[in-house]
Amino acid sequence: MKWPLPGNQTDTPKDFAPHWITRVATNYLKANREFPFFLVLCYPLPQVNGQWSVDAARASGYSAGIFDAMKWPAPEKYKASLILQLDAAVGRLRECLEEFKISRTTIIIFASLGGPAKAEGVSPDFFNSAGPWRGGQGELYEGGLRVPAIVSWPGVVPAGRVSRQRWAFWDLAPTLMDVAVGETLKESDGISMLPEWRGREQTNRHDWLYWELPGGRQALLNEEWKLLRHGNNKTWELYNLKSDPGETNNLAMRETARVATMEALVRNARRQR
Repeated sequence: MKWPLPGNQTDTPKDFAPHWITRVATNYLKANREFPFFLVLCYPLPQVNGQWSVDAARASGYSAGIFDAMKWPAPEKYKASLILQLDAAVGRLRECLEEFKISRTTIIIFASLGGPAKAEGVSPDFFNSAGPWRGGQGELYEGGLRVPAIVSWPGVVPAGRVSRQRWAFWDLAPTLMDVAVGETLKESDGISMLPEWRGREQTNRHDWLYWELPGGRQALLNEEWKLLRHGNNKTWELYNLKSDPGETNNLAMRETARVATMEALVRNARRQR
């Protein structure tokens, strides 16, 4: 469903959805600063959906003076501008929390839905957006699944700490419920990551993580082993992420017994869902 913003009914947009989201969010924070609140903001930045056009860049506030001196393709300049604006939006929201004196009692979680996209002239390789990982948005290689997350909770989450704990978006609901009422969801694929957030030992861990995308694309991560396929009738690929984090050496033909064991876990994961 499309919801046209005021002034954007013409071919030359005058407003930019991320700017509108920030304005609405700051008003919400002001209105609810004295009450408990839960706010989810889904910024489409720098999502690929036509945002690289000149008109969209102009509406977003893209300034040619910022990146024009760089010898980059135009789409990469627009992408950099949008990332800069995402930084500014997060900064503005943090300023509001400080202004309303609720920064120390507010948890901020910043994460990406998936890896970097390759479309409309934008390449993940240009800024090395996926780092050492293979693949990107819409793929089941690590470049599409492994994304960073930042949690800020003053006085509770140790500042500057880097966690290597594996967790997924479906862990957020039980974790936040644990934060709010000291209990976790009983019927959930996720587990509470509150001990890890606090810098304590995370005794409750996932035995495996499972993903499925349209077309029968599946992946399962079990300790350091990753099994995936690109469709129902496609062959399985198997990688050891400890020795091969870039997923370049397919071990499926060599580790047939492991493939069979992990394929059974895939079938079990689908039944549980």
